[in-house]
Amino acid sequence: QSYNRYAYVRNNPGSLTDPSGYSWLSKKWKKAWHNKYLRAAAAIAISIYMPAALSSIGWGSAQAAMATGFVSGAVSTGSIKGAIVGAVTGGLLDKIGNNMEATSLFSRKGAEKVLAHGLVGGASSYANGGKFGAGFASMGVTQAASISGWFDSGMFAGKYGNAIGSGLVGGTASVAAGGDFAMGAVQGAMSRFLNDRLEHSKDELTHRYEMETVICSRSGSQCVANNVWSIVKNNSVPFQNGSLIDGSVSRIPGIGTVTTRIDDSSYTLINQTHEDHLFRDGSVTRSLIITEDAISVRTVGSGTNTNYASWGANYAASPYFKGLDLNIKATISIQQFQHDFYSR
Repeated sequence: QSYNRYAYVRNNPGSLTDPSGYSWLSKKWKKAWHNKYLRAAAAIAISIYMPAALSSIGWGSAQAAMATGFVSGAVSTGSIKGAIVGAVTGGLLDKIGNNMEATSLFSRKGAEKVLAHGLVGGASSYANGGKFGAGFASMGVTQAASISGWFDSGMFAGKYGNAIGSGLVGGTASVAAGGDFAMGAVQGAMSRFLNDRLEHSKDELTHRYEMETVICSRSGSQCVANNVWSIVKNNSVPFQNGSLIDGSVSRIPGIGTVTTRIDDSSYTLINQTHEDHLFRDGSVTRSLIITEDAISVRTVGSGTNTNYASWGANYAASPYFKGLDLNIKATISIQQFQHDFYSR
């Protein structure tokens, strides 16, 4: 192999100049880093994910808030000073969230909570070289919107809606007070995610899915409830070996242990997870839906992930059971074909 001297200029040295010796990619990165809006977006993303991620591995709310504030502050300002200010801000917001509850904006507690957020935001903005009033407005107004329920329903509901809503409210309030939109957006998001939503971080680890698969038409001689149910009991636990009975304990490699409870009279089974399962406090209910025309299998799953590392498995659960349903459907089809063939 030969050394390609021109790879870093994409094999066209005449098309680019590189007086610094760095590649074209480093210039793109440097340009992106100096874009305050991109940094603000990155800081908001950190405020969304980092608190819950740290909480899921055992960090306390104060530690998670301060660590998130540190990283978010470093990214949004590009300085160690901004990181330290962010850590202090995160710790103060967590303290407010744990000690001040307010359900109405037009109450003493509501006013106190808005004022507390405003003071923290103002001090944070001033410490980073901005205007006290702009920081006061960004966090104070965002908290007022939060208490008023702006982030609980409608277009700003949910994790991502909260991020967009708090960023817009904080940034707009900052501009109205003579400050910077990007910095106000970051402060607004911190006010929301390092206070109100941090205590709900466990909710981010919950999951639920529901589906129904038509197995067969009742016009077929093999589409009988007892027959379909016997096949369902052979296809209801990952890596299952043999038919399930009431009280079966299955150890699923790499996932954990489940106990299956079966009620044959109602054509229902429930897989209940154990403490060692990725989805602790979880269950999967499988049941037959019988109509005049067809028999279907209904699956409802729910649970709480042990940590963010297992969160992606949520997306595998539903397709996996869908695959089991297709196997049940194929088995019934084969039985029907064999019956019709030998009945000629």
